Amino acid sequence: IFISAIPESSIISPADASDLHSLTVLQQLDGGTTSLGYKVRLHGCLHFMKRLRPEFQHDATYQSAFKKEFLTGYRLQHPNLVHYYRLDEDARGMYMLTEYVEGDTLMQVLKSNPEFFCNRKNLTDFVGQLLDVFRYLHAHQVLYLDLKPDNLMITHIDNRLKLVDLGCCKTDSFDNTAGRNLMFAAPEQ
Repeated sequence: IFISAIPESSIISPADASDLHSLTVLQQLDGGTTSLGYKVRLHGCLHFMKRLRPEFQHDATYQSAFKKEFLTGYRLQHPNLVHYYRLDEDARGMYMLTEYVEGDTLMQVLKSNPEFFCNRKNLTDFVGQLLDVFRYLHAHQVLYLDLKPDNLMITHIDNRLKLVDLGCCKTDSFDNTAGRNLMFAAPEQ
């Protein structure tokens, strides 16, 4: 699916009354430099909600980068990449809903189980999945520029890798957003 082939009305639409009543914030999670994260329930399913921090909600550059993250993620489908479902706006501003990953960050896994990669299966699975998701991203003209343990999730079931947060990726389709301009790159860069 190409971004131009996705009807904007199916992605960016005002939340209707039934959605607003169905969306329940369960827990605030760690956020990033420019966004806040929440575990939410919508129509009985868990999702991750990401929204711009209040100080960035009305900044056109950050709004553009936020939309770029969603549109980039929405068109990609890979088992080791978090799924992007919806970009919307409510009274508090713009937000996106992504797949909720029931798991831990790589750092959390290594803190709770320092011997995790001593298991050959865990090591080969992890490396194979990481290389496969990067091969997929590069084949779709996406450079992932924010590789760090906090953006690598390991699922509780099957220890599967999930790469999260395309906020600092670089694509050919967007300019003057995170990943194209170092002024808006991840702080680690």
